[in-house]
Amino acid sequence: MITRLTSLFLISSVFLTIPSRPILANSTTQLNRATTFQFNPPDDGIPNNTTGGASRDLLGCRQQESATQAANIALLAPSSFMGLTVAEHPDFFLYAEQTLVKQVFVNIQDEHGETIYQGYQALPLDTGLIKIEVPVEAPSLVQESTYRIAVVPLCEESLQPDDPVLVGYIKRVTLPESVAALNSTASTFENAELYAASGLWYDTLMLLEQTLRNEPNHLDANAAWETLMTIGGLITLE
Repeated sequence: MITRLTSLFLISSVFLTIPSRPILANSTTQLNRATTFQFNPPDDGIPNNTTGGASRDLLGCRQQESATQAANIALLAPSSFMGLTVAEHPDFFLYAEQTLVKQVFVNIQDEHGETIYQGYQALPLDTGLIKIEVPVEAPSLVQESTYRIAVVPLCEESLQPDDPVLVGYIKRVTLPESVAALNSTASTFENAELYAASGLWYDTLMLLEQTLRNEPNHLDANAAWETLMTIGGLITLE
């Protein structure tokens, strides 16, 4: 496990190796294992993304594959519905696969376009999942407010106008009663199932990552992760 620290604020990035499962869903994969895991997406849609237009370059860094994927980096944010959370400072994740990008720029804006957090993030050299934790010094997300997350892979040593932009949306909501009544003896995966049933994308993602970090061969969690990636429209990087 590799931890890297950068600023504007203090960013903590953890590179996670979970080799027993694909990080993103394969578009041709059929899930064979039955599981009680069911993610119920919210009705809230997301604004139309206008991140296209990045041009091809020799290394392919500026080729925008989708609103959430470019330069062999994926922002694990749903592509067609609002990503919900109950956390004041939610975690979010990137997945990098043999990318040549060495760092990204992260920016979070509120629904009025005001920046509440921004910072540079160094990337590890290996392929894997990267967790970025917005520090407690940053403003808390306000309940029932929507935010835009933008992650810019730096194709050169500094930000360029034609660098690709990975975009996701997040809304902080009130803790549902079904989740508030969680049994304290429930496992992390059982809690993930309850969050998923309430459509809480970022909280479900965090709990599944915790489960798989501690139990890489957890069959239900592996199946649930791939189900979540499929529902979110996140497929294997080519």
